[in-house]
Amino acid sequence: MDEDVFGRPRISRWWHMNPIRWNREVVQPADIIDGINLIDGKTVWTHPQTPAGWLPAETLYEWARVGLANPCELGWDIAVSYAKRAVCRRIDGLLLNNWLLHFGGRKYPDKIGMLSEIGIPIPGIVHRLVIGSRNEIEHDYRSVGSDEASNALDVAQLMLNATVQEAPREPVAMASGSISAVVLTKGSEPRSESHDIKDLGTEPLVFVDFLEPDAQVKLVYPKDHEIRFARLKQFSREEAIVFAHHMRTYRPTPIGLGLIGLPKELQPTVLRFEEFKRQTGI
Repeated sequence: MDEDVFGRPRISRWWHMNPIRWNREVVQPADIIDGINLIDGKTVWTHPQTPAGWLPAETLYEWARVGLANPCELGWDIAVSYAKRAVCRRIDGLLLNNWLLHFGGRKYPDKIGMLSEIGIPIPGIVHRLVIGSRNEIEHDYRSVGSDEASNALDVAQLMLNATVQEAPREPVAMASGSISAVVLTKGSEPRSESHDIKDLGTEPLVFVDFLEPDAQVKLVYPKDHEIRFARLKQFSREEAIVFAHHMRTYRPTPIGLGLIGLPKELQPTVLRFEEFKRQTGI
């Protein structure tokens, strides 16, 4: 008998949920915010939003240290430049992983303010001594002193250390009170995972559909065969903060068969959501 990576007999894919003919309605972001307050979070799926090609903030910070190690105007300039890039990379990554991506074009004081409002405080000194300082250097075409470079690196290091727990946190893409799914895994290389959605239950769910060209927030009501949705970029600053703060209250849970959860390292990535959409029609 074929077995999975845990030594359990594999389960053949013989069940699927019955297709649902959904009624879809475009609603205002305020309606989405009202609706998510009634959605439980017993089943939670996450997915990172940071582009794969982005360098980690820690790498940029190490490059800043290389600059500081060269005691000359060029080295100090490199140190300040990469210190700024490091903190900006961390700030923008936190925005992306909290569904605030459409505010990425705003000035950094506003970005910092938004993060603080959802529970990720970043002191204003980060902007004054790292971001703003570098901007002044660029605009005034002046050189950098050693003290200025050292201060920028010290503040950048403190900021990165203070947000190190937040950086890898994946945003919640879906939360629900009841979803029944069968997880099938293959342990040999290349390892593969697949999901069969057995039942959506009757409780509502929220799904941030990042697979759409314009990300959509969908409230799904299986009992009524209804989907209400709004585009994420239509959320105002205040609405986006309320939404991001609420989504942070959900905590990820492993999905699996019965009481046996699937470890995080075996959970699939975007394929999980592609299969979820394909099987449910959401």
